[in-house]
Amino acid sequence: MYPGNTDAERKVSMMEDVITSQREIIADIYGEENVQKIPQVFIPYKEMNDVYNAGLDEFMLWDGSEDFNGDGITDYRDDNTDIMLMWAEDNENYIRQDLSEEEAGRAGGAGIYYHISYWGPPASFLWLNSTSLYTMSEQMHRGYDIGADDYWILNVGDIKPSEPSMEFFLKMAWDSRYWDDTTVIEFLKNQAKRDYGMNDEDAAVMASAVSEYYAINGTRKAEFYEKPDYGSLPTEFCTSGCGDESMLWIERINKVVDTMEGLYNKLSDEYKDAFYEHFYYNTTALRDIIENTVYYNKNQLAAAQGRVGSANVYAELSKAAAARVKEGLKTFNSTHNNKWTNFMDCYHPGRGDVLIGDAGEKIRRG
Repeated sequence: MYPGNTDAERKVSMMEDVITSQREIIADIYGEENVQKIPQVFIPYKEMNDVYNAGLDEFMLWDGSEDFNGDGITDYRDDNTDIMLMWAEDNENYIRQDLSEEEAGRAGGAGIYYHISYWGPPASFLWLNSTSLYTMSEQMHRGYDIGADDYWILNVGDIKPSEPSMEFFLKMAWDSRYWDDTTVIEFLKNQAKRDYGMNDEDAAVMASAVSEYYAINGTRKAEFYEKPDYGSLPTEFCTSGCGDESMLWIERINKVVDTMEGLYNKLSDEYKDAFYEHFYYNTTALRDIIENTVYYNKNQLAAAQGRVGSANVYAELSKAAAARVKEGLKTFNSTHNNKWTNFMDCYHPGRGDVLIGDAGEKIRRG
């Protein structure tokens, strides 16, 4: 049992022991004189961020100026400032914590660990690369501006369809002063011309459509549509009021899909697979999951109000959207001679609830 009056204090004691033990292993193998020369990093990620704030932060500020651990000598065990602190975002694309002035002055420096693909609670997003380049840029530059600029890690997941985001992340790391949220459009235009052979006009259209895709996903990630309540907060779009918010949402994403379809149809065959895998599939799949969810909700509302005819119409529309999600996966798996088969199959949402038909019978989504 580690010392401490509370569970939080005992966890702090445990982590102090873990870090000290690891550094003693380094000393045993490479020599005490090399402990602080060998790169080490601590990432206060998820629950470890709470442990860090519960007292481990003081341990990480031990600077060797005195016998902090009370063993009668002053050595590397009393100086942890060479260990890099790498701050994580909150699994929803926002950095959890800024550096204090003392932390910024540590010799080990600081970095950022960032996700564009995440598996775990409260909700995973592994499907459509739903993280906006604008949000990622804003957050990484926030890290850069506070001094977390020594080491950046990007969790990409299965790489598909995140190649464009990975490239932009690397560009930011290489030249943070130039590549930011104001140059996302330039990046997307350049990519459209380089990777899909588009002319200047079509490249501008694509950049605008992709930016709108990011904006729609920024309101609600594609992977979150299966959750009618996120935590304790209701998050469904209004199915009748606010000018029929849910139908306006469908209209908005369909405009993006129409634009991307028009661009896709203009491409020569050699560019179609790349464009489909990077952006076109994303937008159509997002449209399908939105329609699946919205029409499901409208089916439930119509049935509750006794509008059995409308309930049946919405049931069919929701089922058709669910079928398109499955068909889209098959199409993606077949691209480029089946090169990326099953890459998109890991996880996708959808309402698994039953629909209600015109006679009040329950209909499986399909």
